[in-house]
Amino acid sequence: MGRWDLRAQGVTLLSVDLTDQRCCAEVFGQMPDVTHVVYAAVNETPGLIQGWRDRAQMATNLAMLENLCEPLTAAKEKVRELFKELFEEGGKITN
Repeated sequence: MGRWDLRAQGVTLLSVDLTDQRCCAEVFGQMPDVTHVVYAAVNETPGLIQGWRDRAQMATNLAMLENLCEPLTAAKEKVRELFKELFEEGGKITN
């Protein structure tokens, strides 16, 4: 096994349309145990300098990042709230 064999190392690789807010919510909203994210997404338009200065382009790239981060954060909050309720009420986790 090579060091770049990520799947063999327990890494999950996903391909998700980050411009699709609903799809992102469905996929990332079910991942409360995520500890690391490698974000390598960018939506580009023709013309390097003009594209990076375009407000609409900036908004698209920001929305893509938010579409990833917001569901992940919400999923983690649900887990935090569950444990908070369990421990504040003296509950136990049983299998």
